[in-house]
Amino acid sequence: MPGPLHQAFVAILRRRECSLELARIVGVPSIPADRWHDVDGEFPDPASKGRLFHADLALVASQPGEALAGLIFEPQLAIDPGKGTAWPIYWVSLRTRHACKVWVIVVSPVDRVVDWATRELFEGEPQVVHVVGREQVEPVLQLDRALANPAWAALTAALHARGPQAIAAAEILIQACATLPAEDRRCYLRLLYAGMKKPTMNAIKPSLPEALKRELTEYERETWWYENAFDEGRAEGEAKGEAKGEAKGEAKGEAKGRAEGERKSLLVVIESRGFELTDEQRARIEACADEAQLVGWMRRLFRVDTAEALFAD
Repeated sequence: MPGPLHQAFVAILRRRECSLELARIVGVPSIPADRWHDVDGEFPDPASKGRLFHADLALVASQPGEALAGLIFEPQLAIDPGKGTAWPIYWVSLRTRHACKVWVIVVSPVDRVVDWATRELFEGEPQVVHVVGREQVEPVLQLDRALANPAWAALTAALHARGPQAIAAAEILIQACATLPAEDRRCYLRLLYAGMKKPTMNAIKPSLPEALKRELTEYERETWWYENAFDEGRAEGEAKGEAKGEAKGEAKGEAKGRAEGERKSLLVVIESRGFELTDEQRARIEACADEAQLVGWMRRLFRVDTAEALFAD
């Protein structure tokens, strides 16, 4: 089950003003918005009968008797080698199904994911996937622009939520959201808050209206995305280990801290994927002090669909 930040990105990309602006950025020819419609994003695996791949969002533009272009949108929050197979399958399947040119557009607020998807995943191969991160998208920093297109302002603020313009973009979006209907405001702010680091969130809190502060408290509980917790859990564990190592003069303190960070990170990511752990499975993780084993489980986590498969020998 996708995590809350992933779901928020999919929701915002379903708004045509956002998806088509991203398409323009990567060079998709301009086609009127009313020509585009959602299509089935479920594609069969040509190498495995009965296995299906699921794209997050698939669109096709058409006119009577002819498909004009296709788009696949994939929010990507973590490095997942399996996407090297999935994304080309999306591309060729949609192209074959509708007999039109297709662009696969990957969107990520995480710099290291953008770098991996851009430079490593398809190194030396023809370009099929277009990757969009904060370097490709300017944040909306003018209130009039945010008011004119709050959905786009929200998407750009989310992409910049961990960059140097995070606070400026967030404050503009928050001002624009103040007069929006509750449903729209909730969608935009959930997307923004879910990807922020705590120091950035704390920096903007004092300027928030009281009503938005209450909403923020709710979003902090519901949508704190796993990548944030992953980074902070690991850092906390390493810091504890280093402190213990200094106090006792033991080299193993740092290793113990890293293992503690890996355990915390693993549990957060498992929760974000919607896996239900049994008491025995949770105890197995909490008792594990082998950093390599914990890292192995973390890597496997993105290739399995159940907790049982995660722990299968």
